[in-house]
Amino acid sequence: MRVNGITLNVEQYGTGRPLLLLHGFTGSAATWAALIGALPPHIRAICPDLIGHGRSDAPPDAARYRMERCVADLLALLDALELERADVLGYSMGGRVALHLAAAAPERVGALLLESSSPGIADASERRARAAADEALADMIERDGLAAFVDRWERLPLFASQAALPKDTRAHLRDQRLRNNPLARPTACAAWAQAGQNRCGIGWPARRFSAAERRRAGSQIPRAGRQNAGPAAAGAHGESGRMPGMPGILNQPQAFPQKRFKICKPNTF
Repeated sequence: MRVNGITLNVEQYGTGRPLLLLHGFTGSAATWAALIGALPPHIRAICPDLIGHGRSDAPPDAARYRMERCVADLLALLDALELERADVLGYSMGGRVALHLAAAAPERVGALLLESSSPGIADASERRARAAADEALADMIERDGLAAFVDRWERLPLFASQAALPKDTRAHLRDQRLRNNPLARPTACAAWAQAGQNRCGIGWPARRFSAAERRRAGSQIPRAGRQNAGPAAAGAHGESGRMPGMPGILNQPQAFPQKRFKICKPNTF
């Protein structure tokens, strides 16, 4: 689908109340495969490959990956689909995108659900350290390629619990990450890495939500003073989650909708 001069691959399933699903870094619409069949029947799932991921375009200009540009692409996508509002579910990097989408256009967001995401890092020294680490990561991806990055990433203690996943599931995840690698993909992934906690405004936006905006958006968006809350603190209507090393969409796809989608009522906006 053409939006703002690029093509986004968008996969859709079902009919009813629209739910925009935003994958994590080096993921794609395929991230949600285990979840789609477990969604409540009244939900229309809209799964884009974010810019530079999957089968979406990967422009060579790193500035094209700035958070505000990504948010503008998603708003244009909703316009193209003739949707005034949608619920939004974001995982990891996709959760940060979802937060910025809600900050930029709260009237376009129904319920906001976050998995393994946070509003950002509150401590200034920690933000600087994260920015430096993201810069080094971006350099590593551009220098050594995505395959080397995935090898390193999969060895992180954070993902140690993924060893418990079935072998074919682990192979599927690795293949999905490596599918971001043709031609311009290393540049795209490096640009996203540079859009880390302190890059391109991914930290919790300076703008705060008023109580009226929270009611209008139908989401319990984190209040001022909770910027340093962990990933489990930022959910819509109190619904958010953190799974050690893997999202609930991977290890509990049947339980995830029952816990999280209670707030997505079978009605239209």
